[in-house]
Amino acid sequence: MAAAPAILLLARPAVAVEAPLSHVTQRRINSCAAALLAARQRIVDATGLRRPSEPLPAYLARALYPLPGESRGAFVARLDGYAAAIERAADATAALRSEPELVDRSAGNARVWTRATKLMRALASQAARLRIATDPARRSEPDERRAIAQGVALVALALDDLRDALP
Repeated sequence: MAAAPAILLLARPAVAVEAPLSHVTQRRINSCAAALLAARQRIVDATGLRRPSEPLPAYLARALYPLPGESRGAFVARLDGYAAAIERAADATAALRSEPELVDRSAGNARVWTRATKLMRALASQAARLRIATDPARRSEPDERRAIAQGVALVALALDDLRDALP
């Protein structure tokens, strides 16, 4: 009985690379905007904590501290949920961290994309800072509150830019 020939398959290792988009579609823009909107809703709109007509900075100044009667565990879980929402938004918008090839090459659209991609990179950096600030071994509430507030601001700005961005 003859032995079957041995086949050696060499696989290239998987490498996570942030490749630039050759072009961007409206569907991609909408998908990223939806991820940003979901983060905003999780942190701001769906909490039931924001008062009518309350400016976002005032809401965050109040919401990033323990609420009356809130246990320590519930407070930490709430902040961890906010941090996770920002991290999910940063992950979902990774493809827009570099400027895509645009169909609409107008100066206004180019400015919007320059600003939007800069915000997406800043959001990714902020998510990394949040991971450090929420690490149980090194948890620092002031750093965590500051990182969440900055993350929410970046989410809001990036969402506004994507509303104006054209493929």
